[in-house]
Parts: sequence; C-alpha cells; structure tokens
Amino acid sequence: MLPSRYPIAVSRVLLDHMLWDIGQAFDALFGNLKDLRDDDWTWVPPGGARSIRAIVGHIASCKVMYDNYAFGDASMTWMDPRFYDAQSPPPDDGFSPERLVDWLRQSDLALRRSVDALEDDDELKKERRVTWGGTRSTRWIITRLVHHDGFHAGEINHIRALHQRNDRWEWEQSP
Repeated sequence: MLPSRYPIAVSRVLLDHMLWDIGQAFDALFGNLKDLRDDDWTWVPPGGARSIRAIVGHIASCKVMYDNYAFGDASMTWMDPRFYDAQSPPPDDGFSPERLVDWLRQSDLALRRSVDALEDDDELKKERRVTWGGTRSTRWIITRLVHHDGFHAGEINHIRALHQRNDRWEWEQSP
C-alpha cells in the first residue's frame, strides 16, 4: 500500500463514457435537423400541438435548466428572461432556424462542459438538484438528458417525415 502522501488515482471511465453518450445523443438529434426545410420548423401535424421549433426550444431550455440546477446555483425558473437573451430566440418574434440551432448547440456545450468538469466517477453518485425540486444522482440526471435528446430526435424526425410526406421505410415505394 502506498503512503498517504501519494495521490490515489482517480477513475473517469464512466464519466468519459457518459460524455460520449451525450455526444452520440446530440449527434442523432442534430442529424434530424439537417433535412428540415424552412416550412418544416413551424408546421404542426393535424391533431398535434407542437412544432419542431417548439420541440427544439424545449430541448435547449431543458439543457439550460438542468445544467443550472445540477451544476449551477439553481437560480433559474422556466419563465426566466435569461432564456430569451441575446443567445436564445425570443418566444414569438425574430425566429430563425439558425438562431435556434445555435442556442441548442450552446446549451449542449455548456452542459457537456459541466459534466466534463466533474473530477471522477464518484461524482456520478452525488445527489444534485433537479428542476422540479428534490435531488437525483448525477448519473440519473445525465442518463435522463441522453434519453431526452433521443426521444425528441425521433419525434422531430417523425414530424418532418409527415410534413414532407415521406414517412415510410427506406425499402418501401413512394406513393
């Protein structure tokens, strides 16, 4: 056994894997934005209530909020005007897909930086604040955010496919 004056090696194997997962989920989400036409962003399916624009804004907002609660001072609220500062699109005016995508990228990057700043895998067990009150383990929070990107990536792709009228399997014939 080494004397205590020598630092104990720390492991970041799980943290690094979770960062990789965050990146993979974001890449899948981002990949579903590349085939969008301008009119796809605001189209709402018959019987639906949300556009791709609304979903992307929701994803970016969640990244900002979870980052603020789990790794920051938990000072934000869902109606916080900081969501609508120079980096983020206003709720109703001045919308552009480029501006919204930039906000999504920035919110994802900030979250990844917070996770990457964690010292070692033991941090994944640490309880952290969540937006609705209470705490969850860091690992639980990160996993939920990965799943959140994946869920909405599929939702975005489906809305796009419905609007572009190409919601079929690749091997199926066009109508």
